[in-house]
Amino acid sequence: MNWKAVARFAIGTSHLNQGILCQDYGNYLIFDDVIVGAVADGAGSAKHSDVGSKLAVETVLKCFSDINESPQKEAFSQPLSKEEAEEVFGKIMNQVITELQKQADEENYSVNDLACTLLVFVATPDWVAAMQIGDGFIVMRSQESEYQLLFQPDKGEFANETTFITSKNAINEMQVEVIPEK
Repeated sequence: MNWKAVARFAIGTSHLNQGILCQDYGNYLIFDDVIVGAVADGAGSAKHSDVGSKLAVETVLKCFSDINESPQKEAFSQPLSKEEAEEVFGKIMNQVITELQKQADEENYSVNDLACTLLVFVATPDWVAAMQIGDGFIVMRSQESEYQLLFQPDKGEFANETTFITSKNAINEMQVEVIPEK
């Protein structure tokens, strides 16, 4: 399969008017017939969410690159069960949290200054696994179905409230789906 992908993010007009940096980041990697992508939306209330969103995405992609290069290179050859996907994504999210904490310690600020939401997917010709922390959207269409929203966005109790990767309950709030379809 030949994947075609685009990752784009831009500063919104209100951020431009206020002189705020772009707080969003997205990127992807392609390994033969597998594509991995991640998107992070920095929290507007976090001082360094631009740094946090980029670090979160790059850490995710590094983890998947490491999985792809492992001796058991068949990591993407069989569909993951939901439990296996939860385990893989959980380990990767713990690594993201570790890297964010390291960054905060090195720069002498709170890890919450790096707050962002995070969406990740792994797609092969035969299956897709995805996870979400926060209020984003992942939409997919398999050969057998119409477009479908994989997760309901995580909306908190109040307006403009969501779970961030730096939230204490982030791993517990992580949503995971596996779609075993082409």
